[in-house]
Amino acid sequence: MKREDVEKLLGWAREAQKVFEESGETDFEELRRREQNMIFNSFMKLGFDYDGDGDCDSCYLKTVIDNVSVTFVGHAESIFPEDMMGNLDYMSFSIDHGDTCFTGSRLNLAELVEYLESLLSGQTTIVNLTPHEITVYDAAGESVLQVIPSSGMARAAQTREPLDRINGIPVSKTGYGAVEGLPDQRDGVVYIVSVLTAQAAPNRKDLYIVDELVRDDTGRILGCKALAQI
Repeated sequence: MKREDVEKLLGWAREAQKVFEESGETDFEELRRREQNMIFNSFMKLGFDYDGDGDCDSCYLKTVIDNVSVTFVGHAESIFPEDMMGNLDYMSFSIDHGDTCFTGSRLNLAELVEYLESLLSGQTTIVNLTPHEITVYDAAGESVLQVIPSSGMARAAQTREPLDRINGIPVSKTGYGAVEGLPDQRDGVVYIVSVLTAQAAPNRKDLYIVDELVRDDTGRILGCKALAQI
């Protein structure tokens, strides 16, 4: 997203937050019409292109700025802003994470602000050196904040020394040596690796592992809420 667009959208989102704070409400649907119109009108003044559809019962107006979508839904007769004013029902935000099953994960206003602020802060590049993509969730473990695809694999070289047999089963002494597939340290770049890999490179301060895992009802790991260092 262009920096100019990030700044415009972030400014609007922060002003919208103030409207919610002053009203004492947390849901767009609970705001007074005047407050809803204020948020909607200030967004339209940003000048982003929009699209939409609907009929006499319901319609939506959607704006896509790079990978961020902002949608307003109302019970107006058309998607023209002047018809939407005073007939708004709710607004929503989403971020397109790319070609993943989490494309278009919904955010609340605070998460949108946090995401836009991160774009302006020159955030650190995170490189995933595990075999699988890593899905990062919010603190509640419900909304997807980002999906980090695998960019290769770093691993600790394994050694195996035969020792004996137990009931006919071979027994070996296993150890781990130098790390393979790990790039040199670079400013502004950190790497997510396996626990074994991080343990095998204790002097590297740019290595992280996943932490605070998120699981489904069957115990299957869906992602994480944080990163950690060893």
